[in-house]
Amino acid sequence: MRTIDDQIEMRVLAYYMSQLGDNSMRDVLADPDTDLHNESARGIFQIDRSPTDPERQLGKNLNFSMVYGGGKPAVLRYLTQFNNEGGNVPVTWKYAAEVLDRFHMRWPGIKRVVSALEVTYRDRGYLKTVAGAHLHPATTHKILSAVNQSSAAEVMRAGLRTCHRELRECESHLVTVIHDEFVFDVKLSEVDYLIEHVPTWMDYPKIGKIIPVTVSLEWAHTNWAEKKGL
Repeated sequence: MRTIDDQIEMRVLAYYMSQLGDNSMRDVLADPDTDLHNESARGIFQIDRSPTDPERQLGKNLNFSMVYGGGKPAVLRYLTQFNNEGGNVPVTWKYAAEVLDRFHMRWPGIKRVVSALEVTYRDRGYLKTVAGAHLHPATTHKILSAVNQSSAAEVMRAGLRTCHRELRECESHLVTVIHDEFVFDVKLSEVDYLIEHVPTWMDYPKIGKIIPVTVSLEWAHTNWAEKKGL
């Protein structure tokens, strides 16, 4: 059985945004009927309709570009990809800047987070993760990326510890962790038990006690090529 923590980096970002008064991303992530990447695409293209698949992909790329420290060069690559998938937009520095401006209009709290982190780092000489660990980024260029990814790793470790502890009385066991996925070797008689409890165990470290961790499950008997959603 495989579990996937959905959009863990975006949930960490939503936590930091909410600390500065912007609950927009938190509210979207808390609504099971609303897709975060669709919301970003609507902001980028200034549309009310459902985005096309290429439009949604551009929104998704922009979302993760923010937490990995991307800028206009990354946006240019995403625009080229968008056109290769059937879109028709200018691949220019000017248009890339416009796309970023629209993105930040949809999620204004991101710039607040970056500014607050820069001020804190300048004043203190270090930053704190969600769990309170001290960070000393080598540069300020990817300051949000450093804090976000370190915090996301803490959330994953907390879920890992909880799953390991709760499985001590089971014959099933945790095999490995791949980025945001936990892979379990599951005894058939315990499948239903794990389906019921693993999402709760992995949501144990609810980010800052306000952002839920959403978990999806997949199951395969012998071959991952035959996996099915649960």
